Amino acid sequence: METNRDERSIRRALAKRSSAIRRIEDLHRQASIIEPDDLTISQFLIAANTLDELWKRFSVENDFYLDELIEADRVAEFSYDEEIRVSNLVMNIKAVALKYSTKAGEKSDDPAVVKQTASNDGDSTSSPFPKGPNELVQKRSSRLPEIPLPKFDGKLKNWPVFRDRFMTIVHNDPEIADVDKFYYLLGCLSEDPVDALKGITVSSNTYKLAWDTLVHRYDKPRSLASDILDDLLSAPISTQENSDSLTDFLNRFDEGVAILQSLEIPDLGSFILFILASRTLPIISRKLFEAENKATFPSFDELNQFIKHRLQVVENASSQVRPSPGPVRSVAGKKSLSFVGTAKKKTEQHSYGKRPTALVTSRSSNVKCFCCGSNHQLADCDRFRQLTIDERFKLVTSYRLCLVCFGEGHWANKCKLKCPVCSRQHHSLLHREAASEPASSSPQTS
Repeated sequence: METNRDERSIRRALAKRSSAIRRIEDLHRQASIIEPDDLTISQFLIAANTLDELWKRFSVENDFYLDELIEADRVAEFSYDEEIRVSNLVMNIKAVALKYSTKAGEKSDDPAVVKQTASNDGDSTSSPFPKGPNELVQKRSSRLPEIPLPKFDGKLKNWPVFRDRFMTIVHNDPEIADVDKFYYLLGCLSEDPVDALKGITVSSNTYKLAWDTLVHRYDKPRSLASDILDDLLSAPISTQENSDSLTDFLNRFDEGVAILQSLEIPDLGSFILFILASRTLPIISRKLFEAENKATFPSFDELNQFIKHRLQVVENASSQVRPSPGPVRSVAGKKSLSFVGTAKKKTEQHSYGKRPTALVTSRSSNVKCFCCGSNHQLADCDRFRQLTIDERFKLVTSYRLCLVCFGEGHWANKCKLKCPVCSRQHHSLLHREAASEPASSSPQTS
């Protein structure tokens, strides 16, 4: 039903626009075959008085027609050539009317004709000729264009259409004063974009600053493309086939795809792969990539090369980490013993119950560290000990380990062990005060 209503609105706007065009074309035909007798000229000048209203009707219906096509996602059907053609017809009619009205004023003693002719050289408000685009009769004063101005609600996806239409109607018009442009701009904006300009005083000197502020805030093709793809990727799965679900599908994907195509992304497929891949990376990796990225629309290949480089950096940095001073390693397959140097370490080892009280033995080969992948317990990992408390906590929770003993298969509230420092439900390496202790303390082994 909604589609049928949109189609009727489009046809109605097109019919009204066509009606105005036909009347303008008829005036143009009269102007092209005008005879040099007073009666024909007078008839033409009287008919030309309606040109202002005809142009206004055409502009309104043409703009409404474009709005309906945009709403129906059929903007490709709109022809800008038609607007240019009609504008040229209007200019030709005005030129002929100006020519013969001047001659009529020179020849006639009729005060009405003389007054009408004089008004063409004086007050522009009393001129019988239309004030359309590319005014030829006289220079137009700064005023609001008769074409309805677009509105902008602050949504990124609506910015490109607003920007292009406002620039065409107001921004690029040299006959509108900058201070008037500023007021027109404010009238087009909703609350959010207006807030971006609240610190700028309205004047001729600040209009460019206001416009540039909006462009800097909303003209973000990369963010727009990312938002569109996120919206498409998060589209809900329809469980039933009905008019509402299919309409929602078309509204979401037709509009999204149309916006993506309008952005003219060099390699849309590679950019989509980039978005999918980047979503799986840690935030720190994404920040580092964006710091180095220069492309408006990065490709998957660029991200892939960056990750390969980061992998090499991480591996090189990890290999250069020197092991902390610890127990003497076993030699020739024999177990070596090492006394733990502090009473605190003895307490910790005793509290967790899985390690000898004062001795450290060689590690079992079937244990794999969650931090570095080597054959030792997580608590004995030098790399893990060099992390901050927050980083240790994040790693433990990411593997769904017990926060008390770093074991698998149970949570901290089910663990019988406690922190030897504060007797709470966490491992001593997650104790906040432990962050000040040197990371090189002797590792423990099972």
